[in-house]
Formats: sequence, structure tokens, C-alpha cells
Amino acid sequence: MLAASSRSIKLRWGVTRTLAFLIGCTALISGALPTCAAGLGWKVLRPQAVKDPEVCFYGSANVVRANGLLSVWTKCLSKEDLNNAVKEDSTGSLSDIAAEKIAHDYVPPIARVKALEGDQIVDAVMDEELANNGNIRPLVTALREIDCAKRQARELSVIMPVDGQVRSSDTPQDWHRVPNVGDLASLSKFLCTTPPTLRSKARWAPRARDSPQNPMGVGGATLSSGEYLLATRPRR
Repeated sequence: MLAASSRSIKLRWGVTRTLAFLIGCTALISGALPTCAAGLGWKVLRPQAVKDPEVCFYGSANVVRANGLLSVWTKCLSKEDLNNAVKEDSTGSLSDIAAEKIAHDYVPPIARVKALEGDQIVDAVMDEELANNGNIRPLVTALREIDCAKRQARELSVIMPVDGQVRSSDTPQDWHRVPNVGDLASLSKFLCTTPPTLRSKARWAPRARDSPQNPMGVGGATLSSGEYLLATRPRR
């Protein structure tokens, strides 16, 4: 009886969290700032690839651990929407934020499970910033539960826009094995282990003008390593 009561409480708690999250997502319909997309510390689950139509993230600031299980929100954004947002950044504020983070040794968590090159680091930092701005409508948002010991996972809730309306499902799905590759595999590696702190590989020169690849700087200006990385990368 206690076990049944515990399951009931857990289910009601999961539904309550989903309803609160869904209420914040109602702004998706009106086009206003979707509050459900902001404030969760969204981190990239997989670096951008040409063939992938979307980029997925996990809410690093809202991971709940209890009874050997953990739950975390994830969302996927259209890669086309992300790329358009970068192109439309006429003020350069997005690039400035990315440059500052990279210059201060920030490394996206995805680098823990997959080596990233310079451009991939910049793309990931920019994508995370756009995800945290909450201005891009998610293709799908899901609350996932992971059993690290058994290497299993399932979806507790799913939210997605359909025909101009936000549709949701609060029916927990069956447990399934975590695959060896993919977004869920990365999520499991992020949250089920505690890897060492990484330092950004982008800081390969104290000042960009001191780099043998950039002896005079960009346009004769003195740039930080993060600024140089952004200034010399090809536009995606």
C-alpha cells in the first residue's frame, strides 16, 4: 500500500511539474517570449551536423535526482531557425557573448563525450545562448527520466506545437535501453557520471595577434582568442 501511495505521489508531482511547464509554454502560440524555454540552463546534446535538421538541448539547471533516478527536461530546436537567428544578429551581441564565454574558458558539456573543433565550440556556445533566450519555438519538449544503474530511460511528458496549439502527453512511456550513440546516450553520460572540469581549447594563444596564424591580428586590431576564433570562422 505504501508503494502504491509513493507511485501516486510521484505521478501527481510529475503531472504538476508538466502543467506548470505547459502554462509557461502557452506563449508559444501567441508568439511572445516562451518562458518555458528560458531559465533552465540549456546545453547542447550533440554538435551540429549537416544532415541533422534539429539541435537538441537539456536543462542543466533543473535536473532532479531521487531514489536512484533522475529527471531532466530536453528540447529540440530547428537548425534552420538557429542559423537564421545567427544571421539576423545585426548588432553582433550574440557573437560578443560567445567570444566572452570562450575567452573565459567556457567549454560546452558536449565536449566531455565528443571532441569539438574551434568552429563547433563556437556553434555550440551560440546555440546554447539562443536556446536560453527562449525566442525560438521548440519542435518538441520532453521530460525524461533516467535510471543510471540499469542504463534505462523513458519519457514522462511530451510537449509540442501542433497546428498552432500546444499539445501535451503526461503518460509515462515504457522503459527502454539507453543506446550507445545519440542524444540520449550523451544525456546519460552527462548526468550519470561526474567528469573533470574542462578548459577551453580555444585559448590556444594569449592574444590572437601573437598566433603564428594571425601575426598582425584581424585588420590590425588586437583580439582575444575568443574574438579571433569568431572573426576568422566561416559563416554557417
